[in-house]
Amino acid sequence: MLKTNRRLRIAQGVVFAALLLNAFGANMIPDHIILGIAMIMPFILEPMDIAAYIVGFSMMGTGIQTTYIAIACLLTLLLKSRQKIKVTTIIAVLVFVLYELVHLLFRPEDNLMEYLRYVMAYALLFYIAFMDYDAQARLRMADSFMFGTVFCIVHIFVETLIFENGDITVFWDGSYRFGYSAQLGVDLTMAADPNLVGQSCLLVIVLCVSLFLLGYKKRKYYFTAAIALIAGTMTLSKTFIIMLAVMVLLVFLFAGSWSSSKAFKKRVTFLLFVALGCYAVMQIYPDYLENIIARAEGDVTTGRLSGAQKYFAYLMQDMKALLVGVGMQNVGEKTGIGASPHASIIEAMTCWGLVGTIAMISVLVKATVKHASSIKTRMVNYFPLIIFVIVSQSTQLFRLRDKVFAMVMVIVFVGIPQTEHIQKIASIRPEPKQLGGGGSINERKTNSVSCWNRYAECRRSECYHDAGASIT
Repeated sequence: MLKTNRRLRIAQGVVFAALLLNAFGANMIPDHIILGIAMIMPFILEPMDIAAYIVGFSMMGTGIQTTYIAIACLLTLLLKSRQKIKVTTIIAVLVFVLYELVHLLFRPEDNLMEYLRYVMAYALLFYIAFMDYDAQARLRMADSFMFGTVFCIVHIFVETLIFENGDITVFWDGSYRFGYSAQLGVDLTMAADPNLVGQSCLLVIVLCVSLFLLGYKKRKYYFTAAIALIAGTMTLSKTFIIMLAVMVLLVFLFAGSWSSSKAFKKRVTFLLFVALGCYAVMQIYPDYLENIIARAEGDVTTGRLSGAQKYFAYLMQDMKALLVGVGMQNVGEKTGIGASPHASIIEAMTCWGLVGTIAMISVLVKATVKHASSIKTRMVNYFPLIIFVIVSQSTQLFRLRDKVFAMVMVIVFVGIPQTEHIQKIASIRPEPKQLGGGGSINERKTNSVSCWNRYAECRRSECYHDAGASIT
């Protein structure tokens, strides 16, 4: 029997390898065959790893039909999971189904199949958001997102090289935006918007830094962060640069105690690495700063702020839309604005109105509290969530049926414990020899009860709860 983590990697690796072969061989494998393989893979996984599997596809853009994979994941969970479906999950799914059904019935321009796709995707989202996870399952979910993002970076790199006839110098051109289809004049499979690529890279960097601060000092996180930093830098995304600075500030202010000299030395070391990284970028891309400044000239928000203002003005003029929204389909056409809202809070209010937005935020907050209550959280646990929430105010979120699963990942990440807590449990958990030993039967019973009581007390402690399952 393959280990759980290995099965997850094989399942993802097979799908990713097929997609990469198509990049080299001009669609050697039909898209529907790859999609079929991706839909079969959840059935070989453990229920707890199905969330990690779907998260791996959450930033692939148009590369694969994530909705159909989500349907397969949902069916697999319903068939294989032994966890009871939470009441909150059932209520959230029913409210979403009925809410969108009302829009479907009263908006003739809405499509039934599109409605069903949203229902299936959000049913899975609510399901996995309220599942119980051990520490290793949470870690595999974060690893899966990073694995998927690195694959996308490699795929974009390969496709760009093919379209440029192997001219690698295109990547060192300070004006080239990594993952920008329009600039290349072709349709990249995995990306069309370099800002989305930059956001994915940013989230990978934040995950790696947070895991490092939590004690998960694995070599793969250094390499992954380096790849994401290089790719994110090449996107020339203003959001990437700004939020990278915000992440540095968060780490400097909240990544440990200010009272010890050791913590101060770590902060200084961190800042030195940041300075070294900036110096390296300027050496590799001498015109990088100039290009970033050129992109910031005029409207620094690239129309996002004006678009948000138009949607806000529309909501203020239409009381019905303000209260219950216009639904998730054809938002631009229904409002007459055309372009989609590029701010998640405005997007939510346009789709669901105040009533639906408050309900959705309440569900997401409840899920976050659930996972945060499983351990004694540190500020580091919230870094990915904070960055994700801020970044989503510059882009779409809720109408992108793949990206919403990244949102679940940062919520579940809040419950990842520090490595020392896992080691503490492992050191206390009774071994078979502790439960036996010499002495009378009564003495052995007393020793056994004492060992298990200490183990149970640590499991109930404020620093550790459900993560202890990972060491069994």
